[in-house]
Amino acid sequence: MIRLLLFAIFAFLFYTVVSTVLRLFRPPRGTSSSHPTSRESGESMVKDPVCGTYLPQRDAVSLRHGGVDHSFCSAECRDRFKQEH
Repeated sequence: MIRLLLFAIFAFLFYTVVSTVLRLFRPPRGTSSSHPTSRESGESMVKDPVCGTYLPQRDAVSLRHGGVDHSFCSAECRDRFKQEH
């Protein structure tokens, strides 16, 4: 009975130490999704000025307006931007 109790205590301590060590090497939560600027692959992300969606540059619909390039998530957002400006 004492061996079983000692084994349970040892298992709990081992689990606590391992989970703490793994937590030290894990990136903080929310750093990549709160304001993404790039994907893990290094591809640049852009923000749609109409709806605020972040998307990869290669998937964006582009529009040059007033000498500035804007990127949109869809043609609908691009058209809405044209109407407002």
